Amino acid sequence: ITLSNISKLNPIKNKYLNEVETLIKSELQSKYEIKYGHYGSHFTNLSIEGSDVDILIYYKNKDQSNKEFFKDILSVLNQHEDKFLSIQSILTASVPVIKLQICIKNEIKDIKFEHMGYLEGYWEFDKINFDLTFTQNEQEYLHSQQIVDYINKSINTYPMITYLLLILKRYFKIMKMNKSFHGGLSSFSLYLLILSFCKKFPTDITSKGKALFSFLGMFSFFEFDKLGIDVEHSNIFYYLNNTITINNNNNSEESFSKKEINIKDPLTKLNVAKSSFRVDDIQTTFRIAYDFLRTEGCYYDYAVFVHKTGYDTDFYNQIKN
Repeated sequence: ITLSNISKLNPIKNKYLNEVETLIKSELQSKYEIKYGHYGSHFTNLSIEGSDVDILIYYKNKDQSNKEFFKDILSVLNQHEDKFLSIQSILTASVPVIKLQICIKNEIKDIKFEHMGYLEGYWEFDKINFDLTFTQNEQEYLHSQQIVDYINKSINTYPMITYLLLILKRYFKIMKMNKSFHGGLSSFSLYLLILSFCKKFPTDITSKGKALFSFLGMFSFFEFDKLGIDVEHSNIFYYLNNTITINNNNNSEESFSKKEINIKDPLTKLNVAKSSFRVDDIQTTFRIAYDFLRTEGCYYDYAVFVHKTGYDTDFYNQIKN
């Protein structure tokens, strides 16, 4: 369903992506040298309904500060505010971002999207969201394309990544645990968890059902306070050295492991899950799905089948048994 709906939305997203980039570049090209870095799910075909389109703007002008560039960008966008449903700047964040929203009601009025049942209310097909971030660091700009290439290569090796990621991204969004700046788990962190699973346990990815169940089971009980994850490390899951020692009031020392999620970017080796501080909630999110599949999932499938086909209770009980 996701792939079908996204394939209908992507041409419209690409149209407005080109319009936004052309607008900014044409208005500021006399003052800055601008290039665009593309990263995120839209450029790896791993987006779900409602996914943002991420644009990294690389600019050169040593005489202008970041603050001046942000001001110029906002000025351009505000001059064309009639093109946008909303323009929101978050320049005090650790990664400053400008969020744009565009209404596409006219473009989709004749498009028939696949029915999504009880998920319907979670997705807005009539809006596109763009996240604009900025850098003067050429390595950061190059990194955006390197990551897209890395993800596409890993998907060619492990096609199961697409299936697992699309299901889990949708699930995490429903559970409101998909935003790292709210302490949840970002899509990229979730992708790296799935890749680590596929690399470490390739025999568990022979069937979709087994892969999903095994993945949820592993990370429901994963010791994030003791183990880090590096998909390019020889062991993939490695022991952390994150013991913290504090002095008590009686001058004795107490040591404990800081509970945080450590997932290394395969290229920069930085912890991409550093902002995911709601570790217990993230793990509970995995466990809820795991427990459901372990105890109730099979009966739910049969119940849906019976409801849709109209078979009687006796036939349902035969299948269940």
